[in-house]
Amino acid sequence: MLEESLTLSRDAGSLRGMAASLFILGAAWRGRGDLERATQLLEEALTMFRETGDQSLIASVLTHLGFTFLFQGDLERAKATSEEAAVMLREQKHLSYLADALNNLGWVAVLRGDSERARALYAESIRAQREIGSKVTAPENLLGLACVAAARGEAERAARLFGASEALPEAMGAPLEPGESAAGALPCGRLLSTG
Repeated sequence: MLEESLTLSRDAGSLRGMAASLFILGAAWRGRGDLERATQLLEEALTMFRETGDQSLIASVLTHLGFTFLFQGDLERAKATSEEAAVMLREQKHLSYLADALNNLGWVAVLRGDSERARALYAESIRAQREIGSKVTAPENLLGLACVAAARGEAERAARLFGASEALPEAMGAPLEPGESAAGALPCGRLLSTG
């Protein structure tokens, strides 16, 4: 159905429609685990949104690309796209996506061993979510903070934060599907779930 939407937008010559379809397709392919295809589609969407000049959608795609690059282990590109997104989102005061971009940057810091920077980024992400009453990124932020605590040798704190990151989705009324645990998403999470 998304491919049909893309075809219709192309036939109509709607650059914004094509970009939106590519953006949604990219997110869907990432969800299916095809990170290469997801990156390709998201980058194509980004190019088109840059042509339209829609700053909000540019920042949104950059945030999704940052997340995709994290899963590919490309920390440089994850950092670059997420930082660009964070600057734009701060200017736009778009706190929901800002929380996501900051979470991406927190993971970059964790994976680079910069626990202080990671902790500051997760704290800022949590503040942004609180300001708008959102908890969507909260499990990922808690998992990141668990990784920070583990890196600092705070095993008990890491275990509590990890447990909270696992329990929060169900408490929010959005339980994870089997195998969808945040712990398996990134290297630190995999270490926590097996350690």
